[in-house]
Amino acid sequence: MSCNMRNTGNRKDNSSGAKGIYWNKKDKKWMARININNKIKYIGSYNDLNEAVLARSSAEQYFNWADYGLNDPALIQKGRCYFA
Repeated sequence: MSCNMRNTGNRKDNSSGAKGIYWNKKDKKWMARININNKIKYIGSYNDLNEAVLARSSAEQYFNWADYGLNDPALIQKGRCYFA
């Protein structure tokens, strides 16, 4: 994934307010994933949005993703997710 793609905002249809987190209607869980070298890595499924956000942030640090820290749980709860 190019650096410019990492710096993009959330999609209009983003329901979580966090990058890489989406609601799975079938399983009724929050799913976390990250795109590394144009390959989607599944992180996990979570009952709680904050758990999914923390898992995604941990994956960003693990994979040395350029903008880790974008998904701040405090900002997500307020309905906002800002770039650092």
